[in-house]
Amino acid sequence: MDYQFKTPDHVFKLFEQHGIQQADPDFYAWPQSFASTSGPRGGIGGCAISSFTVEAYHCYSSCATVYICNGMYHFSKEKFEPLKHIKSWTKIPKEFFN
Repeated sequence: MDYQFKTPDHVFKLFEQHGIQQADPDFYAWPQSFASTSGPRGGIGGCAISSFTVEAYHCYSSCATVYICNGMYHFSKEKFEPLKHIKSWTKIPKEFFN
């Protein structure tokens, strides 16, 4: 069984969108709880707390991180913190998946 995978192309596109041309990211993942069943998308998604997996792609050379969760992303140039609780999310553009 192969547990390694290639960094998705849309992650590289998100780095490029934020001015990071040479990205060789490390991968991290953890669960994050949200106050609705829609996760990072917000809005009405039910009256429950749910957990989604947050994936982080961090480039140490540029101190940049792309966080991905349920079709949403967050870009940060701040110091990388594993298990960081992300509050602001943006939808990944559809054209990034082509």
